[in-house]
Amino acid sequence: NFSFTSSQLGDFLLDDDSNPTLSNNITFSNLGNNAYTITEGSVNGWNLTNISCEGDDNEQVDLDNYSVTINLDQPGETITCTFTNTQNGSIQGRKYNDENGNGSRQGSEPYLDGWSIRLFDTQENEINSMQTGDDTTPAGNVQQGQFRFIDVIPGTYYICEDLQDGWTQTDPSSGQQYNGTYCRTRTVNAGQSVTSVLFGNRQQLGSIIVHKLIDLDGDLRTDDDRIDGEDWEMSVTGDSEDTSNPGPQTTDVNGETTFDDLKTGDYIVSEDLKPGYDVLDAYCDDEESTWDGDIYGVIVGSGDIVNCTFINSPNGTIHGQKWNDTDGNGEF
Repeated sequence: NFSFTSSQLGDFLLDDDSNPTLSNNITFSNLGNNAYTITEGSVNGWNLTNISCEGDDNEQVDLDNYSVTINLDQPGETITCTFTNTQNGSIQGRKYNDENGNGSRQGSEPYLDGWSIRLFDTQENEINSMQTGDDTTPAGNVQQGQFRFIDVIPGTYYICEDLQDGWTQTDPSSGQQYNGTYCRTRTVNAGQSVTSVLFGNRQQLGSIIVHKLIDLDGDLRTDDDRIDGEDWEMSVTGDSEDTSNPGPQTTDVNGETTFDDLKTGDYIVSEDLKPGYDVLDAYCDDEESTWDGDIYGVIVGSGDIVNCTFINSPNGTIHGQKWNDTDGNGEF
């Protein structure tokens, strides 16, 4: 229902043509010469797009305030005013983690909350914005990774995202640009709900290279006796659900193993110490790395290659003999 108020004509209700409950027109007769102002009340989901009056050459239309003022100043004058309302639409979509980077969501790839999605008109004026997965906006409850803009006036729009550090946009890969990312372009018709507006991003990856050295004399002051440690089991473990967990790997003939395609974040680097060896030293070239005597904590950033070195020394042996000194001379 659409409500109208007028200090001269009183309040009344009208409806559109699709609902027979109320008429879509009303007639006021036997009116005296005067100025009459009619104001329409706002209705959620609808936008007043035009007011036109036939039979009056000097009506005053105020779309911003939903009103028109007409002037009856001639005997027998008939003025017909039409208020045109357009039903608003909506735009919704989702943000996903493009884990394989192919620019298309696979069924198992998760949706991402906490990403800013912005709505612009074709003049690049920002109309609205929200975080994916945010249930507190006027759009109400949404699903994981979902955004929804309601009460969108029919027209053409750009839907854009704010790129987060450590991520690369993979979907879309062309179109209108905003802050170095591509936007979606969608046209909303009256009453239309535009869906399936997808954005895909892949987390930029890093690597950890682990080097294993065996220091034969156990003296860190000399290094000419060091050899590569082959077939040592090394592990890299992510410190949160958002990091990778590649599992243990063994060093090659050059004493190295590389953990590739690691998501950015905190990691623990450790070794499976072999019997007969001690840890002599360990270090990583990450400036924020930490060592607690058994494991190394490192931070892998976007595109980083972190090198860690573990140095072990073999344990030595002492041999001796025990004899019965029968003549007591202290010699064997």
